[in-house]
Amino acid sequence: ITPTPEHNTVLFYNIFVPSNTKKQKEQAIDIVTEQLHTIQQSAIKDVPIRYVLVAPNQTSQIAQQIEALPGCQNCKAIRQVRQGNEELTLNQLHHHCHQHPNDRVVYIHSK
Repeated sequence: ITPTPEHNTVLFYNIFVPSNTKKQKEQAIDIVTEQLHTIQQSAIKDVPIRYVLVAPNQTSQIAQQIEALPGCQNCKAIRQVRQGNEELTLNQLHHHCHQHPNDRVVYIHSK
């Protein structure tokens, strides 16, 4: 997808960070870091990123950590929950499409 002047592009990102162990949490953040790096190398590097964070523990601390990552300067949390799935993000994407029918959307997830 290449952004065009006549169409805004918005990326919706479902991020899941488990809390089972420190290592699993770090692995999840590493995946997000890698995906943000890939976005920065693409044609959509400047689009707004709207994310839903699913993290059983320390949700706001994890959101701050994510927004401090390189490539996340356009990131904005649209929801932070302790449990949920991709449906939360897809519902936000669907709502956005109804509100902005001329926009283009991209969906990714960290799992």
